[in-house]
Amino acid sequence: MTLLERGVSGAVVILAVALLLGADLGMVILWGIVCSLIAYLLTWVLMKGWAGKDFYPQKPEYIKGVEPAKSDDYRDLLIKEDGLPNVLAAMSPILLPVILIAIASFADMTMDAENSVRIFLDTIGNRNIALFLGVCCGWLLALTHKEKALASYNKSSGKNETSLGKMLFNGWVGEALEVALAPLIITGFGGGFAQIIKEAPAAAELGEVIGKTPLPGLLVPFIIGAAMECAVGSRTTAGMTAAGLCLPMLGSLGISATACAVMVGAGTMVVSHVNDSGWWVSMSMFNMDTNRTFKYNTLVGGVAGVFAGIVAAIFITVGVM
Repeated sequence: MTLLERGVSGAVVILAVALLLGADLGMVILWGIVCSLIAYLLTWVLMKGWAGKDFYPQKPEYIKGVEPAKSDDYRDLLIKEDGLPNVLAAMSPILLPVILIAIASFADMTMDAENSVRIFLDTIGNRNIALFLGVCCGWLLALTHKEKALASYNKSSGKNETSLGKMLFNGWVGEALEVALAPLIITGFGGGFAQIIKEAPAAAELGEVIGKTPLPGLLVPFIIGAAMECAVGSRTTAGMTAAGLCLPMLGSLGISATACAVMVGAGTMVVSHVNDSGWWVSMSMFNMDTNRTFKYNTLVGGVAGVFAGIVAAIFITVGVM
């Protein structure tokens, strides 16, 4: 699985888990960003000295033709070519849907249901419309930077396409569908399995049993997510299955659907090992051996997942999530 496929898969899982649990997607994205950012900073502070003692050279084919930076100034790392869009415009296909979904979520929290502004924001902040507007931003960038878009596409695909329309629809859209197909199928299977679990009589009994134990309810989604990731090695399957197991127990756990989704996500970060395709991608891309992949992927990723779970648990405990 390529890094692009993993990124698409992760985005689909976030959407699917939020929908399955009935959580507000905008709030899941917001709290996910907050918890992830804090966990990243804590992990960096804790692990940077330890990890900095080890150096592994990059793969020669990945750095061929790349010149070292001349100083510590970040501007020396920027690609300086004529005809490129600015950073904000280049990121608009990703940023716009996130912003629209987040604004719609805040509108739902602060405005009356009949408010015309809220209705408008809910419309453009609908996940399907917001994501489509992001795609439109990508198309607009290609239209306004035709030569650069075609050159970049031909370089990455090995083709010699001259038609912008064919690149946009046969190229970008066609390849995007190919990449998204596997995550969508897996997510569909996961959703069906989760629905079976939800309807099973034992699901409600399991919630009652867990509710009577001294284990804090907010830790249950985290533990289930971690256990499923360790067992199946796929965050897609692990997240969907964990969400399906937690859904019938939400009442007993005493946490919101948003909190449950974030805790499941944190749990699936904890135990990545040899049955995870991303583990092998990391080893290959960063030119590491098995020991170093356990060290820098499994261990560091586990620390980050634990930090994310702790931060989310604090927010849940104080009642803000």
